[in-house]
Amino acid sequence: MAHFDVLDVLDNSKDGDFLPGPSRILDIQPAENRVLLIELRGLEEKSSAGEKVARDKETEPDNQRSLAEKNSNRMRDYVRGPFKKKLNELNKACETGRVYKANILDSHPSLPDEMWLSSQLTEEKRLVIENMIKGRNSRIETLGSLIRFDPLAKDSRLLTPAELLRDPNLPKKILMRATELGKGKNAIYHPLHLLWAGGNQLNALCTRNDRIGNPGLEKPQINPLGRKPRPTEAGLSSQQPFVLTKGAKLHFLHGYRLISLGSTAKDAYHDYCNHYYADHLVGPDGALVPELWPKADRPSFDQFMAWGARSAGDIKVQEIRDGPVKTEQMRSRGGSLQDKVSGAGGRGGFDGTSTDVYLSSVTSRLKKLPAATRLILRETSLDLIIGWDISWNAPSPRTALKAIFMGASSKVEHFKRYGIEVTDDQFANILIRSIDVDNGELKAQAATDAEVQFGFQLQYRPKGRSDWNGGVESGHHSDHKAVDHKLPGTTKGRRRNRGDPHPADGILLNRYEYMREWLRHVLRHNHKEVPHLRPVDMALQDPTILPTRINIFNWMKSHHMTADLPKDPEKMRAYMLPAVDATITGNGLYLSVMVLGRKTILWRLRYSSTDKTALDLMSLAKRTGKVLPIQAYMDTEELKRLWVPTKDGLKEWKNAAKETTLLEKFSLQEYIEYVAGETLTADFAADEVASASSKVVHDRTVVRAKAKSEFDAELRLHKTPPSKTKLRQRIRENKVEEQKLMDQEDGALLRAGKGERIPIPRNSVSEVAGADLSLAAPVVPRRLSADELAMRGAR
Repeated sequence: MAHFDVLDVLDNSKDGDFLPGPSRILDIQPAENRVLLIELRGLEEKSSAGEKVARDKETEPDNQRSLAEKNSNRMRDYVRGPFKKKLNELNKACETGRVYKANILDSHPSLPDEMWLSSQLTEEKRLVIENMIKGRNSRIETLGSLIRFDPLAKDSRLLTPAELLRDPNLPKKILMRATELGKGKNAIYHPLHLLWAGGNQLNALCTRNDRIGNPGLEKPQINPLGRKPRPTEAGLSSQQPFVLTKGAKLHFLHGYRLISLGSTAKDAYHDYCNHYYADHLVGPDGALVPELWPKADRPSFDQFMAWGARSAGDIKVQEIRDGPVKTEQMRSRGGSLQDKVSGAGGRGGFDGTSTDVYLSSVTSRLKKLPAATRLILRETSLDLIIGWDISWNAPSPRTALKAIFMGASSKVEHFKRYGIEVTDDQFANILIRSIDVDNGELKAQAATDAEVQFGFQLQYRPKGRSDWNGGVESGHHSDHKAVDHKLPGTTKGRRRNRGDPHPADGILLNRYEYMREWLRHVLRHNHKEVPHLRPVDMALQDPTILPTRINIFNWMKSHHMTADLPKDPEKMRAYMLPAVDATITGNGLYLSVMVLGRKTILWRLRYSSTDKTALDLMSLAKRTGKVLPIQAYMDTEELKRLWVPTKDGLKEWKNAAKETTLLEKFSLQEYIEYVAGETLTADFAADEVASASSKVVHDRTVVRAKAKSEFDAELRLHKTPPSKTKLRQRIRENKVEEQKLMDQEDGALLRAGKGERIPIPRNSVSEVAGADLSLAAPVVPRRLSADELAMRGAR
């Protein structure tokens, strides 16, 4: 049973040596019990000098085998001729696992020439492929009609290796073709064997120039290059240009690296020549003085610049003087920010800057304020201003998120606060999907948590790449020129020089008036016509709509062409609420606050939720028996609810308390103060409570001692003390008798109102000497007033 077919590739297993290496089957001849194979092109074998590779004389053509080179790891540039194996032995080797069928990918592509060339990305690679194709076509011409089924038709199919090998006249045809071309027969065998080893595919004849190794060694310079000096051309001198030696080329790198911001190229060249191409003489003062060699014996400045740049990796002098950061910033990369976006709301830019304006206080025109910080969020595709935060707070994750969340919220109330009436249609209230930011206020854990909660993504720009967020950076300049630099008290964005008046001396506007100027600028900017940003469909379908930024956005939104995220403004407002510590137990969530300097759990404020995530957290706490510390967000003026951040977003937990006064009239701080008062009252009453508890325990001990003495006295009345079993035998009858006695006492209590005497049973607790039953009840401490607390604290 055959385990292989024609053109399959076979190879030895790990410890097998049946085949000389990976080999392709060319022909199977069952009648002759023979298989013809050809070894694939591979590495030259390693062997010691003079050692012959053992071959089977029967299966080894004498003219196709040679000695292996010593310690060679080069790819062979030829393919050995076919060899034969017995069919039954090959089948047995396959069955025993000595030989297996290998899945070897062809090293040559099976693509048409046009597709092969078009798949190359650079012109250099296309030239390499063109040379490979030329080499292949040359080898096809060498083989000529030898491999064609119809010798007269060039597009005839190729003869299979089996058809050629079974032709008894094949050696004569090869010799005739070689004579016709004026070449040796090996010039015909070589491409023929390559074709067979490559699976009878024409691309196997490619020269594989792309696999050529490292570039060759640089040729040493012997003769002078370049133009001759002018005195030599005039016949006044025999001076020749300097010949660059290997050592001189190495020294160029050392000299070229001397170029810096404080050293020009000329200075570096002179330092270089003073060190390598000068005689160092001792001056009158004993110091070494360099004296340059003649011009013919040292490199010229042009040679220094050319070979120095080549040695340093083709770095220009301007790049060295500017440094890597500025060089990277000045390098043009082409394209535009519009290339980053696919739809409105899909990408935005965030950054902060100074307002460049000194302001006066709303309480007094004489009270001067410095320039505030303006954080701004812009939508990239239409350059819409959608969110901002202007304040004197230091930039932080909280102020940055406030600007981002403002972009997703309605701005009607914000404008109304400064006396401007607007509608929601005049703004893009969207949550941008991806926001480009720098490595500043938003590079913090709070911003990362916000990404998880609301789904947007922050893209941090690489260091030194201000162009990454160029839309916002250039927007700062236009905002400053349109608003800030036109107002009194402006700094014009530059430091005050000596003698210039201080910007604060000319301030007139306060924060309220400045915000009106800024908000009007936002309206003007968002309603500016930008016809070059209008979609073609909008121009064709609705040509009467003015192509303003906001109109284009509203049109795209109505046609489902936006890429913003869904938003929940209520959850965004909740996320900006103050964070409070809390713990989750098996039955709910409790706040954990500082009361009188100690971490205290407010057990009366229990919050619960029916959300699956909340139930899972409570189940985990109940199963493990441990509380889970978390951080929640809540309005400290309202105790009815709070929000807990999870991977699925913010989840609302409601207060389970039923006390209306607590939920509606207490803030968190007021309730903390109430708990502090309760704690102090309990601390001052701790001695009384402890004394009462001690009295109860003492009375209980006295009662037990009295009962034990009576029990022992009754036992002594019996001559033979009854056993424990006998005492338990009448337990049911004793129950009936005791119940009758209780009924008599209950009847006596009912008659007590008529002045009858209540019979007291024997062995009653009241007979215990010194028993004070009034202390049996626990003592509840009375809440102390503020004056009492102050008096006790003074003591």
